[in-house]
Amino acid sequence: MKILFAIPALVALTTAPVFAQQTRSKTVDGPNYSGTQTITVDPTTKTYAKDGTLTRKSDGAVATRQVDAQRTDAGVTASGSSTGFNGKTSSFNYDRVRSDNGSSATGTFTGRNGDAYAYNGNVARNGDGTGYTASQGVTGPGGTSLYNRNVTATRDASGINRSVTTSRAPGFRPGAARARIGRR
Repeated sequence: MKILFAIPALVALTTAPVFAQQTRSKTVDGPNYSGTQTITVDPTTKTYAKDGTLTRKSDGAVATRQVDAQRTDAGVTASGSSTGFNGKTSSFNYDRVRSDNGSSATGTFTGRNGDAYAYNGNVARNGDGTGYTASQGVTGPGGTSLYNRNVTATRDASGINRSVTTSRAPGFRPGAARARIGRR
């Protein structure tokens, strides 16, 4: 009989909490470089951290990357930076706040050449649930408008009506930065 009561206690002591912090590390060692990457996720504090370092074997130059994110009751905030083998640094900050009928987001990015960019975006649902409006904008050095996108969508008995207007400065590609980030 005592064993029946001891088993649940033993299981409780030997199992880790379901929502415990998790850390994963990866080490690479190639012919030209070596490095480590560590990712830590903590569901309890709703945080994410990613840190990485690469060392070029030919000259010992070091490149680093660091990203931190935190989910809050009202949205998410993230920041990070990276330094290339040449010592030049880029950084970003991003905040998104939810509201009862949508969300708003702001962010900044400073490139390795020192140019600063700002992002803003908003999404708002109609009160009756029949549509939404959304806008995104990017400004570059000196406040120059580089990209704007506005969307209006409504739903009625005849179907869905969607209107999208976009303006973009010559040579600016809004998805190019995301594509580069995804490859790393």
